[in-house]
Amino acid sequence: MEAFGREVFRRVFTARGGLVVGGAPGLFMVAAALAHIIGGFGVTIFPNIPMNEAVAGMDLSPVDTRAYWLGTYLRRWSFWSGVLLLEGSALLRLGLLWATQMLAQAARVPHAKARYGT
Repeated sequence: MEAFGREVFRRVFTARGGLVVGGAPGLFMVAAALAHIIGGFGVTIFPNIPMNEAVAGMDLSPVDTRAYWLGTYLRRWSFWSGVLLLEGSALLRLGLLWATQMLAQAARVPHAKARYGT
């Protein structure tokens, strides 16, 4: 649980950092943090953990296990894995947008030498 708490803290910290950064780069940071909290943690906590607990509590008879696996588990697991794939794709896109905005912002800022006279 300690590792889980650290991961949640990191995402919340990233969202807060996006608010501090501001502008388009900050917006993309906040969006990426929220996408990961909702998509990554949400999918893990709500559908995946209960499905794993259902399998762990099952009778290990081959007929019942096979029926549950093929009839319920496999379909649900595949769907939620697809959601995780979309979440990862969204994070990649948001990261690329963040990087392009940071580069564009850096190109508009005069060099420190000209700015500070050093």
